Amino acid sequence: MKILYVEDNYANRLVLERGLEAHVAKIDTEENGFKAFSMAEKEDYDVYILDLNLGDPEIDGISLLKKLKTIRPNAIYAALTAFDDAEWRERCERSGFDLFFGKPIDAKELLEAIKNYKKENPALGK
Repeated sequence: MKILYVEDNYANRLVLERGLEAHVAKIDTEENGFKAFSMAEKEDYDVYILDLNLGDPEIDGISLLKKLKTIRPNAIYAALTAFDDAEWRERCERSGFDLFFGKPIDAKELLEAIKNYKKENPALGK
């Protein structure tokens, strides 16, 4: 499984990357939504984990999701946010995210949820 994790906070990026790297074929990280989109144009990831607040007024996790779905419609998209409440979950679901996680997230829990989602939706995430 190849994952692209987009998160503006370096410490958060590093913790999740280290937790996942031993369990997936590849994990790339990026802090900027525009650069992440450019990476996705060049490489086909199975899963995109997107922080909702990327610290950039021009692109957040939801707008990045919409851009990514135009080029990678069959990937799995997971929202990751500190805004872990029913309103945000519903907003993310309406926006097209497949999975929603509040911070902090345990890497093994995240990976298990992705694997279960893939089993239930075999056409996604290759």
